[in-house]
Amino acid sequence: MKSSEFSRRYLAGDIKAHKGLAVVLVCLVALSSALMGVGAGTIERLSSAVAALHKVTSPPDLLQMHQGDMNLEALEEFGRRPDVAALQIERLKGVDPSLIGYRTKAGDGDFSRSLIDHLFTTPNEQFDKLIDVATAQPADPALGEVYIPVVVKDQFPVEIGDQLNVAGTPLTIAGFIRDGQMASPMAGSTCYLVHPDSWEGISGQKEAIIGVKLAHPDALPAVEQAFKADPELPHNGQFVTAPMIKLITVLSSGLVAFGFIAGAVALMGIALVSLWFIIRGTIEDQIRTIGVLKALGLSRRDVAGLFLLRYHAVVVVGCVIGLGMATLALFPVSTGFAHAFGHAPLSIWTFLVPLCAVLVVAVVVEGLCGVVLRKIAKIEPVPAMVHGRTDSKTHPGRVRPRIFLRQGVKSALIVGGIAGNKGQWLMLSMVFFIATVLVAAPVSMVKTFASPSAVDYLGIERSDVIATIQFPEEGQSVAKMYHQLREYLERNETVERIESTATVLVETKVDDKWELMTVEYGNFHSSTLHFVEGKPPSSGEIALSQLSVDKREKHVGDTLSIRDSQGNEHTYPLVGVYQDVTSGGFTAKLAQPLPEQSQRWTLHVWLKDPSMAQVFAAELEKNYSGVKAQSVADATWQIMGPLAESMRWVVVVAWIAALSTIALVTVLFVGVRVAKDKTRMGTLNVLGFEPKEIQNLVLWQVVVAATLGIIMGLAVEVLTGKYVLQAVLSIAGVGLRELPYSHDVIAGTILPASLLLGVCGGAAFLALRPIRCENLTQYVK
Repeated sequence: MKSSEFSRRYLAGDIKAHKGLAVVLVCLVALSSALMGVGAGTIERLSSAVAALHKVTSPPDLLQMHQGDMNLEALEEFGRRPDVAALQIERLKGVDPSLIGYRTKAGDGDFSRSLIDHLFTTPNEQFDKLIDVATAQPADPALGEVYIPVVVKDQFPVEIGDQLNVAGTPLTIAGFIRDGQMASPMAGSTCYLVHPDSWEGISGQKEAIIGVKLAHPDALPAVEQAFKADPELPHNGQFVTAPMIKLITVLSSGLVAFGFIAGAVALMGIALVSLWFIIRGTIEDQIRTIGVLKALGLSRRDVAGLFLLRYHAVVVVGCVIGLGMATLALFPVSTGFAHAFGHAPLSIWTFLVPLCAVLVVAVVVEGLCGVVLRKIAKIEPVPAMVHGRTDSKTHPGRVRPRIFLRQGVKSALIVGGIAGNKGQWLMLSMVFFIATVLVAAPVSMVKTFASPSAVDYLGIERSDVIATIQFPEEGQSVAKMYHQLREYLERNETVERIESTATVLVETKVDDKWELMTVEYGNFHSSTLHFVEGKPPSSGEIALSQLSVDKREKHVGDTLSIRDSQGNEHTYPLVGVYQDVTSGGFTAKLAQPLPEQSQRWTLHVWLKDPSMAQVFAAELEKNYSGVKAQSVADATWQIMGPLAESMRWVVVVAWIAALSTIALVTVLFVGVRVAKDKTRMGTLNVLGFEPKEIQNLVLWQVVVAATLGIIMGLAVEVLTGKYVLQAVLSIAGVGLRELPYSHDVIAGTILPASLLLGVCGGAAFLALRPIRCENLTQYVK
């Protein structure tokens, strides 16, 4: 008989004899490869969609937000730099969302519950185009028409042809647009597109975006520094670079993809542990067969090759099924971000990336099988055929759990059964350990992102309302409006406490060069911010944000030199480092009296009734048109909300994958244990134990091993989750090193433990039911 025909027959007989094991292993490999393929494919689709959107929209490489007058000649001169390809000024008008009403067939409403800034602009001529969703081309509204961003369409029931009333100006919705610069809900603002004549008729706060396209991407650091260092250029607003735009655009959707990959790794770990158990068990069961094959002259490699046939088949079938599942799931999963960024064109990478991810799973699983099967090399033919063991020992070790007899015979049998095969039972505990971490960690991540205490870690004081004055009403100064608002708040009986800060643009020395930086003056002795190093600054001291510290390579205990607008230089001790995601993240807090010449004033307001924060903020904006007021809860949710919502999808997938995997592994494990322990079960039956009692003994052993794994998993998740999150945040480089890692007792502990044990017990009970119908005494030798 030819070796290929022999191998084929051996494989067919082996699969037929172990159909249950083969099915379970195929399912495990398919699940892990499917999740790995979906995760990798989602990253490719997201990256391609963003790249395709940016190719059409051509967002700026750096931009400066600005309100007020600007030196056009200085901007034109800057635009003539050889490393600047183009410079344009985009006119904007900011309108309070409560002043934007809509009329549809279903009813009327307004955008007052929206937390982002609503900006109206006109079509750009050079770059930063706004793309019509229907045509995938730059939108060009006619007079009286408006194009609405898809971010707004997702929040409100507006359709093409509906009417929009913008601060008294009627407009007709002509379509919906995508914005390469503000595509993500985390961007904090969004743009509407109108005709230039319609724009002139809209009442709103005038703003501008100075956008710059670079001649070469490598020129970004030099151009950024040159723009910030030129005092003639506008600096009255946030400065944003292309990497920051891409980070904000990808972050919320990218979390789902990384969650899939993490889940795939966890499932692959479960599959590997299960394979280790099964292969070891197969070698023990077929030890005499291996001895015979070796006695016939087959080499270790030949014998191992025969045993690998089953696992080759399992890996191939599982990965093919997993790749098919990934292909079917990838496009529905990518629909969410495709709506915001557009559908990415198909390319060779669309198919290669998921395929390579699945191949990684195949290589890892095959590698483990090869490693475990090396044990065959140690098997000697004679002991294997005569004694059914790898050596000639005649008295294998036994476990005598006499200490447990005082608790009863059943307890002794349960513990003795586990202790006598502790390696195999430890495998089951390890599976439950991985599954517990898989379901508990995403729940904790959602709670962390949605935690009210997260505001302390984001650079925002934990007050009730934040009121900012940056762009004053016509005929007034920023300082004058600040004093008016401060007096009003001090007289207001609903206000409990007020703290004020003033933001000034100063120069700081970095590597013997002076660079611009935003510094916030105020009294920070009662600051609620979380300082990752040091303490809040006292009088004459300064604290830096994490990004500012990283850029300047400073540490607590160093000094920082500052030069104000009058050219006066001062040196302050650095006493603290805090995290900040506002104002681009490069900020500082200086404990000094508030200067009258400030670019922005901020008032942190604590109310006697914090539940009225949203209403109070709306009243401030209504009474003071130059004030931007927002409740701290809304501000925090605007930053962290999209992350929390994205992680909820990861939670759903993790729970489905973990519970289904636990059911499969439990059935597999119980099936193998029953097959190996039939002689022991028959002996117990002869000694007077009923089949039901024997079934319950095995069931309790499974539950004990599972409980041990769940306890270990919960302990590891609680003790190490914070540090894993810190490592991920540090790698991301977004100015965050820490977040208040929150563990939900109910959703993150009680519920996972209950469901995992419930699924385990149910699967084990079903797998053990045949015992009741068997005559166990026939297995006694």
